[in-house]
Parts: sequence; C-alpha cells; structure tokens
Amino acid sequence: MRNEAIRLPLEYTINYQLYAIVYLMRYLAKLLDRSGVIYRRK
Repeated sequence: MRNEAIRLPLEYTINYQLYAIVYLMRYLAKLLDRSGVIYRRK
C-alpha cells in the first residue's frame, strides 16, 4: 500500500489537473460575475 501511495497513477494525476482547471474556471467566472463584465457583454 505504501508503494502505491508514493507513485501516483497517471489517471489520478490527469483527473486532479482537470479538477483544478475546472475549479479555477469557476472561480474566475464568479469574479467576472461580481464585477459585472459578463452582463455588460450580453
């Protein structure tokens, strides 16, 4: 179990990166929503 914990599977790292990207996009969307940039463009 320790060896599996040390070496991360490739699928796990990819899923983690995708989750981080989605989280950042949602965070930026909230900031734009608060500033009103999205509503101005519409």
